[in-house]
Amino acid sequence: MSARPGLASPGARLRAAREAQGLSIEEVADRLRLNEALVLAMEEDRFGLLGAPVFARGHLKNYAVLVGAPERDVMADFDVGEMPEPTFLPAGGRTPVAPRRGILPWVAGAVVLAAAGAAAWWLTRR
Repeated sequence: MSARPGLASPGARLRAAREAQGLSIEEVADRLRLNEALVLAMEEDRFGLLGAPVFARGHLKNYAVLVGAPERDVMADFDVGEMPEPTFLPAGGRTPVAPRRGILPWVAGAVVLAAAGAAAWWLTRR
Protein backbone atom coordinates (compact mmCIF):
# COMPACT_ATOMS: atom_id res chain seq x y z
CA MET A 1 0.00 0.00 0.00
CA SER A 2 1.22 3.47 -0.72
CA ALA A 3 2.20 5.64 2.20
CA ARG A 4 1.93 8.90 0.28
CA PRO A 5 0.03 11.42 2.42
CA GLY A 6 -3.25 12.81 1.18
CA LEU A 7 -4.10 9.88 -1.09
CA ALA A 8 -6.75 7.29 -0.49
CA SER A 9 -5.70 3.73 0.17
CA PRO A 10 -6.82 0.95 -2.19
CA GLY A 11 -9.16 -0.37 0.49
CA ALA A 12 -10.75 3.02 1.09
CA ARG A 13 -11.34 3.47 -2.65
CA LEU A 14 -12.91 0.02 -2.92
CA ARG A 15 -15.12 0.53 0.14
CA ALA A 16 -16.36 3.90 -1.15
CA ALA A 17 -17.14 2.41 -4.57
CA ARG A 18 -18.91 -0.57 -3.00
CA GLU A 19 -21.04 1.67 -0.81
CA ALA A 20 -21.83 3.93 -3.79
CA GLN A 21 -23.09 0.85 -5.66
CA GLY A 22 -25.21 -0.12 -2.64
CA LEU A 23 -23.52 -3.51 -2.29
CA SER A 24 -22.88 -5.31 0.97
CA ILE A 25 -19.66 -7.11 1.80
CA GLU A 26 -21.58 -10.39 1.52
CA GLU A 27 -22.76 -9.54 -2.01
CA VAL A 28 -19.27 -8.60 -3.12
CA ALA A 29 -17.83 -11.78 -1.60
CA ASP A 30 -20.46 -13.85 -3.38
CA ARG A 31 -19.84 -12.20 -6.76
CA LEU A 32 -16.06 -12.46 -6.44
CA ARG A 33 -16.36 -16.00 -5.04
CA LEU A 34 -14.26 -15.05 -2.04
CA ASN A 35 -14.60 -15.38 1.70
CA GLU A 36 -16.20 -12.32 3.33
CA ALA A 37 -13.12 -12.00 5.55
CA LEU A 38 -10.94 -11.53 2.45
CA VAL A 39 -13.20 -8.77 1.11
CA LEU A 40 -13.05 -7.06 4.50
CA ALA A 41 -9.25 -7.51 4.56
CA MET A 42 -8.99 -5.72 1.19
CA GLU A 43 -11.08 -2.83 2.46
CA GLU A 44 -8.90 -2.60 5.57
CA ASP A 45 -5.68 -2.76 3.51
CA ARG A 46 -4.61 -6.01 5.18
CA PHE A 47 -3.19 -7.49 1.98
CA GLY A 48 -1.12 -10.17 3.72
CA LEU A 49 -4.33 -12.19 4.11
CA LEU A 50 -4.71 -12.35 0.33
CA GLY A 51 -1.67 -14.53 -0.19
CA ALA A 52 1.23 -13.77 -2.51
CA PRO A 53 1.38 -10.30 -4.10
CA VAL A 54 0.23 -11.67 -7.45
CA PHE A 55 -2.99 -12.91 -5.82
CA ALA A 56 -3.47 -9.64 -3.95
CA ARG A 57 -3.17 -7.71 -7.22
CA GLY A 58 -5.67 -10.01 -8.93
CA HIS A 59 -8.20 -9.74 -6.12
CA LEU A 60 -7.86 -5.94 -5.98
CA LYS A 61 -8.25 -5.66 -9.74
CA ASN A 62 -11.35 -7.89 -9.79
CA TYR A 63 -12.88 -5.99 -6.87
CA ALA A 64 -12.26 -2.64 -8.58
CA VAL A 65 -13.88 -3.85 -11.81
CA LEU A 66 -16.89 -5.22 -9.90
CA VAL A 67 -17.66 -2.02 -8.03
CA GLY A 68 -16.66 0.37 -10.81
CA ALA A 69 -13.72 1.88 -8.94
CA PRO A 70 -10.97 3.41 -11.08
CA GLU A 71 -8.80 0.32 -11.51
CA ARG A 72 -5.72 2.32 -12.44
CA ASP A 73 -5.97 4.41 -9.25
CA VAL A 74 -6.54 1.39 -7.02
CA MET A 75 -3.54 -0.42 -8.49
CA ALA A 76 -1.39 2.73 -8.34
CA ASP A 77 -2.14 3.04 -4.62
CA PHE A 78 -1.13 -0.57 -4.07
CA ASP A 79 2.62 -0.91 -3.52
CA VAL A 80 3.84 -4.46 -3.21
CA GLY A 81 7.04 -3.32 -1.51
CA GLU A 82 5.24 -2.73 1.78
CA MET A 83 3.15 -5.87 1.71
CA PRO A 84 3.56 -8.07 4.81
CA GLU A 85 4.23 -11.78 4.60
CA PRO A 86 1.14 -13.80 3.68
CA THR A 87 -0.87 -15.03 6.63
CA PHE A 88 -3.74 -17.45 6.80
CA LEU A 89 -7.27 -17.05 8.05
CA PRO A 90 -8.39 -19.40 10.81
CA ALA A 91 -10.55 -22.28 9.65
CA GLY A 92 -13.53 -20.87 11.55
CA GLY A 93 -14.18 -24.01 13.57
CA ARG A 94 -14.85 -26.13 10.51
CA THR A 95 -13.71 -29.72 10.63
CA PRO A 96 -12.51 -31.49 7.52
CA VAL A 97 -15.10 -33.67 5.86
CA ALA A 98 -14.17 -37.30 5.28
CA PRO A 99 -14.34 -38.27 1.63
CA ARG A 100 -17.46 -40.19 0.71
CA ARG A 101 -17.01 -43.71 -0.43
CA GLY A 102 -18.68 -44.41 -3.71
CA ILE A 103 -20.70 -47.38 -4.80
CA LEU A 104 -17.88 -48.83 -6.91
CA PRO A 105 -16.31 -50.91 -4.10
CA TRP A 106 -19.70 -52.45 -3.35
CA VAL A 107 -20.35 -53.27 -7.01
CA ALA A 108 -16.86 -54.73 -7.41
CA GLY A 109 -17.38 -56.84 -4.28
CA ALA A 110 -20.73 -58.09 -5.56
CA VAL A 111 -19.21 -59.03 -8.93
CA VAL A 112 -16.36 -60.93 -7.24
CA LEU A 113 -18.82 -62.68 -4.94
CA ALA A 114 -21.09 -63.61 -7.88
CA ALA A 115 -18.09 -64.91 -9.85
CA ALA A 116 -16.96 -67.00 -6.88
CA GLY A 117 -20.47 -68.35 -6.45
CA ALA A 118 -20.72 -69.21 -10.15
CA ALA A 119 -17.31 -70.94 -10.05
CA ALA A 120 -18.33 -72.93 -6.96
CA TRP A 121 -21.60 -73.95 -8.57
CA TRP A 122 -19.79 -74.95 -11.79
CA LEU A 123 -17.26 -77.08 -9.90
CA THR A 124 -19.81 -78.80 -7.64
CA ARG A 125 -22.49 -79.65 -10.24
CA ARG A 126 -20.62 -82.71 -11.61
